[in-house]
Formats: sequence, structure tokens, C-alpha cells
Amino acid sequence: MDIHIKKISANPIARNILLLFSGTGISPLILFVATLFLSRIYTKSEFGDLSLIMSISGIVAAVAALRYEMVTVLQSKTSKAKTAMSLCFSLIAVVCFLVFLFLFLFKSLLAESLDISHYALLYSVPLIAGIIGVYCVFENWFNRQREYKNIVYIRIAQSATNSAAKLAFGFAGISWGLIGGTVVGYIVTILICIYLFSKKETFSCKYFSFAKMKQMAVSYQEFAKYATPSGLLNSLSLMGLPLLIAYFYSTESVGIYFFAYSTIGFPIFFISNAMSQVFTKEAAVLVGQNKRVELNDLLRKFQKSAFLILSAFLLVFSLFGAAIFSFVFGSQWYESGQLIKFFAFYVLISTTYSVISSLIDILKKQKIALIFNVSLLLSQILVFTVFSRFLNFEYTLLINSFTGCLHYFAIDRYVKNKIKIK
Repeated sequence: MDIHIKKISANPIARNILLLFSGTGISPLILFVATLFLSRIYTKSEFGDLSLIMSISGIVAAVAALRYEMVTVLQSKTSKAKTAMSLCFSLIAVVCFLVFLFLFLFKSLLAESLDISHYALLYSVPLIAGIIGVYCVFENWFNRQREYKNIVYIRIAQSATNSAAKLAFGFAGISWGLIGGTVVGYIVTILICIYLFSKKETFSCKYFSFAKMKQMAVSYQEFAKYATPSGLLNSLSLMGLPLLIAYFYSTESVGIYFFAYSTIGFPIFFISNAMSQVFTKEAAVLVGQNKRVELNDLLRKFQKSAFLILSAFLLVFSLFGAAIFSFVFGSQWYESGQLIKFFAFYVLISTTYSVISSLIDILKKQKIALIFNVSLLLSQILVFTVFSRFLNFEYTLLINSFTGCLHYFAIDRYVKNKIKIK
């Protein structure tokens, strides 16, 4: 036992992953405990509203910085990394303002198209998207600096404040408490990010130099040209799924799906995100040194670890999800637990191959990522358009999961062929 501990301590990659896992373990635990109460305070429709808001916000946040947040990790000079951050902050502000204008100008059209309880809730989209975007920029900075403790701190803070605010609003009888609590949680998290950043670094207006930001944007224009539309399509395929469910089925179906996906998805997301962040930094170094053998070994180790960690967890919820959800969250969430087995394998495969997306950015293969995400989104739309006419929601979701897995198998094979020794 002592030998294994010493090996982990001596391995910086394993040590960093383990450190992020510590925050990863606490954050989902906080969310899980909070969900025990939230599931009894809020209705399926209110969870459906949250799902729609977070889906739209997530889509906007994914492209608000035109994917330049990844550039921060790739910079060797601190001044250039801060310029990349300034570029991201500027783009996020502009994009979110444009989204607010769009929501305001097209209110009547959107109100008829979206099945949401109060249109005013949509005005939280640019705020949530902007905060998430800023959060991602800081997270990439801490990843660049290998300040993984800070990443752990902000994840725990985000989970704790988000959950506490949702519960406070819920006990106060506020119907939009799920969305309001999300906003409060992210605002507090951003303040903590600024505090942790300022402890070691200074940030001045000189980094907002238009000439320097323009030069940075041009130097890494592939991220804007290919990674941005690719990221948008990927977000549409992942976060836009509730929109498809709402359109072809019902808002209540969205609530059932969102509760199931978020309950098991949050811990899985934190685990995969922790692994991806450590992988991105280490893979960037290996690519720069042209160490293809080490890179291939690193990729396979990360994927094997993710598969082993997640497969047992998802198998349990696939077999006993309905009983677990009914016992833990109440009988009204029986359907959510039962739904897990229809998309569990897709979650396993997509998470196992999540490090591939980081490697695509490092290898500057954004074009293939764009093709992948176009195909994935079109397949989702096609599946729901065709099968929703004569199949129940569960089986349409199962077919969608199967087609998604095929896409991840294909992109995995492509990337591994590219890093083979020639």
C-alpha cells in the first residue's frame, strides 16, 4: 500500500489528477445532498425551465470567446497568456450584449417558439453565459500555471454557493429559484477566481491593447474559424438536446431527462474535466517536443482510467436507477431513474473519449472536429425527426445514443492514426 502511495506521490501527473479528484469528489457530493431537497421543493416543469436556460446559456458560453480561452494554456510567456485572457473577456462582453439585444428585439417571436413559463427568465441567458465564459478563462489560466488547488477551490465554491442559493430561494417559495441560484453561484465563483488570481498576478489595462489582441486573434485564427463553429455545433448536440426533446415531446420530458442527466452527469463531468485539464497541459508539452510514443501512451492511459472509473458507476444506475431515484429523491422521479439506461452507454463512451477533443485543439485539427460536430448534430436532428413520430421518447433517446457512440469511435480512430509513429 505504501509503495503505491509513494508511486503516486512521485508521479506529477497522477498527483495532479488526484488533487483535482479531491475537489471532484466534494463538489458532486454537495450537489447530491442539495438535490435531495431540491427534488422535493421544485417541480418537473421548473427543472425543465432550468434545463432550457442552461442549454441556451451553455451554447452561447461555448462560443462567446471564439474558443480563444484554449490559447491561454498554449502560451509560454505570461504576458501573452494575459493578452489572450483580455481578448477572451472582450469577446465575451460583446457576444453576450448581442445576445441580450436579440432576446429583447425578437421577444414576440421567441415567446411563441419556446415553451417556457416566463419569458423574462430568458434574460438571464446572457448573464449566465458571460459568467460561465469568464469562469472558463480563469480555469484555463490556473491550468496553465498548474495551480490545480485553485481549480479545486473554485469548483467546491461553485457547487456550494449554487446549491445554497437554490435551496434558499426554494424555501422562500420563489419559482425561479433554480435559475436564480445558478446565477448567484457563478457570480460568487467569479469573485473567488479574481481573488485567487490577484494573489499572485497583476492585471492592467495594457493587456487590453487592441493591437496586441488583434495580433493574438490573427495568430490563432484557426480557433475562431474552425473551433468556434465546431464548439457551437458540439454544444448544440450536447446542450441542445433538451431543446429537441421539448420540441418533439414536452417540457416535462425535458425535466425528467435533465434531472436524470444532471444527477449522474455532474460527478462524471467533474471527473472527466479533471482528467482533461491535466491531459491538455501534459499533451501540449509532448506535442511541442514531438514525443509521439509518450503522447500515445498518455492518451491510452487516460482513456483506460476513465472507462474503468465510470463503467461500474453507470452500470449500477442502468440496472437500479429507477429504484435508487425513487428511494432517494421521491417517487415522482421514478421515470428519471428509469431513463438512465437509455443513454448511459453514450455517457460512458463520450466521457472516455473526451480527452480527444483537447488533443484535436493541440494538434490544430479543428477542421476534422468541425466535420465531426456537424455530423453529430445532423444525426441527432434526423433521429428525433424520424423516430419521434412512432417511438416513445426513451427509445428515440436510445437510438440517438447509439449513433452518437459511432461518431466517437470514428473520431478516436482518426486522431490515434494521426499520432502514430511514421
